[in-house]
Amino acid sequence: RRGIRGSLASVRAAIEAIREFPDMDRFQLDIFTKIIHKESITISNIIEKVASNSTYRARTRWPLVQMKAKDMLDVIKRKTKERLDIKVNIEKCSEDIRIQVDSYSIVLATLFLFNKLKKETKAKEFDCAFEKKGQFINLDLLWHGSPIKIEILKKWDEQFISIKDESIPLTLKEVIKHHEGEIWSYAFKDPKKSYLRLLF
Repeated sequence: RRGIRGSLASVRAAIEAIREFPDMDRFQLDIFTKIIHKESITISNIIEKVASNSTYRARTRWPLVQMKAKDMLDVIKRKTKERLDIKVNIEKCSEDIRIQVDSYSIVLATLFLFNKLKKETKAKEFDCAFEKKGQFINLDLLWHGSPIKIEILKKWDEQFISIKDESIPLTLKEVIKHHEGEIWSYAFKDPKKSYLRLLF
């Protein structure tokens, strides 16, 4: 079976032919254009398959286990101060709230978000709240300032989780999806306060 090298060679040969003979007739140009299009699809499919397999292997490394939400917040509070020089105040978190998470990836993802928020909002102090509403659990990251625009949040979604010298081969979106969660940006009625909500 032809691999990615064969497809790349075909694309390169077609491009070189077009460049070498810029005055070729429309019929010939159409043939080379179709080759480039076909092989580009093949390359895309190969890359998607490799990425999918890599994501699956990464996910199996971080199984979800139950832990107290308060314990998770305590870790987040300590690490944001130590690693990001951000002060986090625990605003609300009942002792009986338990959450099914991979603590390593979700804590790192939360630190990733705090780092992004610090750069975007210039804030150095945030509030955190864990609250259970029906069958869902909300983790809110709150600050004084304007809300994060949805297009910025989407960019963060596609970025790999990385904090200084520590990283995992998953994007923010993949970590949240692994926890069957969602992330949204909100503003309070008071225009001076906003928050990100992780919904589990």
